[in-house]
Amino acid sequence: MNRRSLVLLSLWVVLLVASGLYFAGNPGDMHRRVLWFPDATATSVQAEWRFVPDRDTPQESIRVFVEELLLGPVRLGSVAFVQPGTRLRSVVLDDNRRLFLDLAGENLVNLDETGRSVEEVIQLLQQNLMHNFRLLRDVQITVDGQVPGAPFFRSSAI
Repeated sequence: MNRRSLVLLSLWVVLLVASGLYFAGNPGDMHRRVLWFPDATATSVQAEWRFVPDRDTPQESIRVFVEELLLGPVRLGSVAFVQPGTRLRSVVLDDNRRLFLDLAGENLVNLDETGRSVEEVIQLLQQNLMHNFRLLRDVQITVDGQVPGAPFFRSSAI
């Protein structure tokens, strides 16, 4: 191997290593977000920073963020504010920057195990969303399509 080939090979290896380091250190289309979770004593909330994937639309970015919240904390000393397996049913962001979230209620019926009420869960979700998505003007959260604390609504077949 001549000297010129060795130099080209060395440059190629350096370029390969440098690009690998760049992409390993750069998360790409990720956004650093702060997630608020209750602490283990349930007296305050703790912040946890995470890189959450960014999507093409604000509505899809919010969906990914809420799904990340529902997974629970990674940090020791923080606890999840919903039961594992709580699902996000829908996310709608209207033209007036109002967000409507609907959670599946099957895992929210046993909130006594977490020590939180549905109202506290909704307040924490709203706090997280309003802090991380400054474009939002209002956040409305429903459980199985119903507003928690409001009289139950059931449509009758005509």
